[in-house]
Amino acid sequence: MKKCVLLFCLVVGFSFSAQSQVLISLLLGDKLNSDKLEFGLIGGFSSANQSGVDGSSHFGALHLGFYFDFILSEKWVFNPSVNVISASGMEYTNLDPAITGISGLDNVLVGADARLKVEYFQVPLLMKYNVTPKIHLMLGPQVALRHKASTFYHYDLNGNDVVYREDERDNYKRLDAGFTSGVGYKLKPGGMNLGVRYYQGLVDVRKNNLGDANRNRSWYVYCTIPIGKGKAVKSEQVD
Repeated sequence: MKKCVLLFCLVVGFSFSAQSQVLISLLLGDKLNSDKLEFGLIGGFSSANQSGVDGSSHFGALHLGFYFDFILSEKWVFNPSVNVISASGMEYTNLDPAITGISGLDNVLVGADARLKVEYFQVPLLMKYNVTPKIHLMLGPQVALRHKASTFYHYDLNGNDVVYREDERDNYKRLDAGFTSGVGYKLKPGGMNLGVRYYQGLVDVRKNNLGDANRNRSWYVYCTIPIGKGKAVKSEQVD
């Protein structure tokens, strides 16, 4: 019962900010861990892109969140997680001659390097299958809530690199959904995991899109760190 109450407090805290979420994770990690439940932080590097844009390329970003491992059996684990800091998008060369409606600025922005950055709260709901005690495979749906979206245009002005930011929130849908798969490696029992995941979106995330569908797709390289796992195990042994 106490663990359920703590878990509820953790989820409620998520609605306030990513910073408070990480803080709660660090404070309550040992209270949420047991022989059937592992809780901790997940973070790493992502490489994101979108389909439907000719000549677009990936861009890199950091991601950070928390995870739960509900141990169902020796082979199967239910692994929900929340990335509270994560971004999708792409890099491309701007060919649109009417970004701002200001002729002088639009002329400069044609041919500029552009980066679309759409920030999400991502929730992968994965099943993990332990091929061996150290290696596991992952597969499951992922949903995401968009909270920011911007395009950054980099152009040269008299030898200086200038950045123009365009707010894109009205152009991108609030929700995204798709599937995530991956493989992970456990360094030691109850310890860190290293892994690689791939996300393929199924939703055209751009509003009123008349061209090819813009679907998010990302690679994630990550590590997971159990919080308070060792302390929780020692407490159970004492009890």
